[in-house]
Amino acid sequence: MENVKSPLVKGHYKTKQRDLIVDYFKRSTKKHITADDIITYFKNKNISCSKSTVYRALDMLVKENIISKYMIDEKVQACYSYNSCHHDGEAHYHLRCNECDKVFHIDGEEFTKMSNKIKKEFDFDIDISKTVLYGKWKDCKAKEKNKK
Repeated sequence: MENVKSPLVKGHYKTKQRDLIVDYFKRSTKKHITADDIITYFKNKNISCSKSTVYRALDMLVKENIISKYMIDEKVQACYSYNSCHHDGEAHYHLRCNECDKVFHIDGEEFTKMSNKIKKEFDFDIDISKTVLYGKWKDCKAKEKNKK
């Protein structure tokens, strides 16, 4: 794929690869995406794009607030999500199953209330992009119950 440069986007050139990455995120708004997911997608679609190009584009998209970067676990590579799934800046949280490692987004009015209470009482700002609650997903509990 040729690297066609189009008008500047917040001080950076817009490329076809960057546009393809954004399109990939738009189609996957509720999915936690890794750089490897994008690289694999490009490879499967026979789209020429190097690993370094993907990482540079991801860094630029994070700086532009088009996507968010977060770590679910120190042992796993960074995940990214398209910011439309943040519901125009509203808080959302992550649930991670200890059994199968699936990660889910939840919108949480109660968590937002708790976050606001912590802010008020302790003058402490919670970084909701890194808020992960751990537990066991219903499907994994059912599998465990069926094994007994």
